[in-house]
Amino acid sequence: MDVYSAASKAIGAVTAGLILYDAHKNGTIRGTMEAKQNIADTLVDHYVQSNQLGKVSSVEMNAKKTWFRFILDNNIREPFDATLGYIKGFWQGLVTDIVPATLATGALLLSKKGGVSGKLCGLGLLAYGAKYLLYDVMSIGKRDYLKSDF
Repeated sequence: MDVYSAASKAIGAVTAGLILYDAHKNGTIRGTMEAKQNIADTLVDHYVQSNQLGKVSSVEMNAKKTWFRFILDNNIREPFDATLGYIKGFWQGLVTDIVPATLATGALLLSKKGGVSGKLCGLGLLAYGAKYLLYDVMSIGKRDYLKSDF
């Protein structure tokens, strides 16, 4: 294996690891947000329903209060909501980074001795990384809307 193929594979492996780490973090954040939001929405609905009576009845009032207390203590739905939110956030993170993910896959799988396509994917990753670092992280080349006159 020549040096360029090894470098291309190393760049692809590091990029793939960073993309998967970022997608995992996105999934974790979205899973937590969706679970908490669903709990908040459910509690508001059940609170409003528990305070509405169809007729003046102490039995109905006590039953509704008991049901609302059960819903407050119920944490069965939270893991399911968090898992679905994690899956949505993970895939959203992967789709957002589809260009570097494709280049990383190409650099990992196509880097054979004498092969050009894997090396081109590695160079594409370097170019994409440079653009990301300069433009997105350091804001070099971005228009400064606070100082411009439009």
